[in-house]
Amino acid sequence: MAKALAHLSKAQLLTRLMALEGRGVAASNRRLAAIIASSDDAIIGKTLEGVITDWNPGAAAIFGYSAAEAIGRSMLFLFPPDRMEEERRLLASIRKGEAVGHFDTVRIRKDGSLVDVSVSSSPIKNGRGKIIGASTISRDISERRLFEDRMVGVLRELQDIKTALDEHSIVAITDVAGKITYVPRSSSAASGALSPGDKSGTGRSRIGPRMEITIGSIPRSIPG
Repeated sequence: MAKALAHLSKAQLLTRLMALEGRGVAASNRRLAAIIASSDDAIIGKTLEGVITDWNPGAAAIFGYSAAEAIGRSMLFLFPPDRMEEERRLLASIRKGEAVGHFDTVRIRKDGSLVDVSVSSSPIKNGRGKIIGASTISRDISERRLFEDRMVGVLRELQDIKTALDEHSIVAITDVAGKITYVPRSSSAASGALSPGDKSGTGRSRIGPRMEITIGSIPRSIPG
């Protein structure tokens, strides 16, 4: 290989090197394009004015617009009226060369419904390092939000149960081994026989009916 290149001038070697680098860049760009096209996240390219230049299939799936419908439009058509300021702040950070980390927000789908998303944005630079635009990634977090809302409801319900038990019942909460993990103040005062760490059988004759409450996959039982 070295002998084959020995007769080439510096200009010819430089041309050969640039061609090799060009093929490497092209291959890298193809891999990047494949990653973007296969991503479930919405990956959107835009100018420093917020005009959409690139729109991947993930964006079409999340927001309902095809690339032909979205490219050339301002990003603001995806924003609820009360979220418009977010785009202005994002673009201001991008112009300064600052990436914006993930934050949770809301966007509008084509059908008018709202979708919960986690958004991040980074500057796009040309070969000379000049900032020419931004890439924005939006991840659909609807399922996570639904789970969080359900958990809040479950925790609220458990708190209501705990409050009711504290006020009205003689009860102990045990783990799967029968070890008492929680004794309401009213139960402890009324029985004088139970405290956390005891086995559930301790003092049963002085308490009367006993209730066991477990969470998750552990079965519930109310012995007579």
